[in-house]
Amino acid sequence: DAYYDIDPAFSPDGKQVVFVSDRGVDGPVGALNLFTLDLSTGQVTPLTSGPFRDQSPDWTPLGIYFSSDREGAFNIYLLDEPGQLTLQSALVTGALHPRLCPDQKSLVYTGYQDLSFQVFRMDTVTGPAAAANVDSIPASPWTPRRIASKFSRSSMKYDAEYSLDIAQSSIGYDPVYGSLGGVQLAMSDMLGNRSVHLLLTNTAETKDEFLESFNVGVTYLNRERRVNWAVGAFHLFDEYFNDFDGFYQERLAGVLASISYPMSKFHRVGLTSLGRYSNRSSRISLPNREAFLYTQYLSWVYDNSLWEVTGPIEGRRYNLSLGITMRMDDLQEFNRIAMADVRHYLRLGQFSALANRLFAYSSTGLEPQRIYFGGSWSFRGFDRRAFYNRNVLFASNELRFPLIDRFYIGFPFGGLSLSGIRGALFFDVGSAWDDRFEQFYGSFGAGFRVSLGYLVVLRFDFSRTTDFRTISPRTDFDFFFGWNF
Repeated sequence: DAYYDIDPAFSPDGKQVVFVSDRGVDGPVGALNLFTLDLSTGQVTPLTSGPFRDQSPDWTPLGIYFSSDREGAFNIYLLDEPGQLTLQSALVTGALHPRLCPDQKSLVYTGYQDLSFQVFRMDTVTGPAAAANVDSIPASPWTPRRIASKFSRSSMKYDAEYSLDIAQSSIGYDPVYGSLGGVQLAMSDMLGNRSVHLLLTNTAETKDEFLESFNVGVTYLNRERRVNWAVGAFHLFDEYFNDFDGFYQERLAGVLASISYPMSKFHRVGLTSLGRYSNRSSRISLPNREAFLYTQYLSWVYDNSLWEVTGPIEGRRYNLSLGITMRMDDLQEFNRIAMADVRHYLRLGQFSALANRLFAYSSTGLEPQRIYFGGSWSFRGFDRRAFYNRNVLFASNELRFPLIDRFYIGFPFGGLSLSGIRGALFFDVGSAWDDRFEQFYGSFGAGFRVSLGYLVVLRFDFSRTTDFRTISPRTDFDFFFGWNF
């Protein structure tokens, strides 16, 4: 119906419900009164009336306790079975949300004291004077005013007109494909259901290489329905270097397709297919190779984490992925990868938590996919590219706690306010290897994170490393940016 109905409470026998509504005769001026609903017949009966705000009823064997502003401030009233209304409290600061204790000798309620709302307890009042007589209550509710208008049905075709979301020049580094510089564009429609992402760079070192050195990537993403899907195409060419293969050139051209299905609000499965032409030539000892490659990735992601300004503080995050790459010309298995990233956050207080991360990665095959590991975002105390291997096993433990809630720096022309400065104590342990596992390494230390609004988090870490026989004599300082894991 058109009325405002709140605060339902069952009668002791379970046959009726008492509730608060504005359907009384004084409802149009903001009054709220008590009503009952008979669950068997659906009949609504008024219990109180008047230009007051009656709220939070509790139907007990002694009657219906509720809070009302009938005397100015909100206080507790009792409406007993004969229909007698009696005042139970007379507090200047008010009493709200009364509830009868199981012994029927006392009430608990919400009261205001010392600049905050707190829970109080009081004895039930016996034999007080009547506050009002509620025998004569108008039974008919007020009727909503009808608005004269004309109704018509119409529809409009929605055209997906794209607008520019992001346009920026950038310099990036990929641990496998090296460095790139160029322009990134992102466009989407008004609802965000469809988007297009474009990457355009050039890695030519001479004028003759200009046309063949264009790096282009375009991806179309559709989120109109529960199944999200994307398609794309790319061409990449550059000279690369890593610690295992040395210097080499590689040209990649191909297409990709991806689908993601959310199984619930918190977890989803994703499937990505990637087909590409790869032509690699080496300056030193890496053998030249030309092949058509096909890669299939399957991922399961779970994430119910709650974030604060510097990162997750409660919940869990899982990412389990498997991948395989085949040569399309002879169906030879090229490489396989398996990855597990498991993160737990145990909340200890409003802004403190114990965070744990377990990361495992492995790749095998003719050309296993090696990854860089180390640095502020992974193995603290070690250089950002300290490890470049095909097997990684790593665990991180971090105690997060508030350090400074607000820090203000004044300047002649204004001021800079930094909020949400958080501290951290951490201990990391892990190892990376190719064919033979050697040993575990560790690092421990402390740090702090500074949030610059919702833009970025600055990370400052002080750490020492260990091989579990000795500890490094020097404390390393790392500065990086990004949210906590």
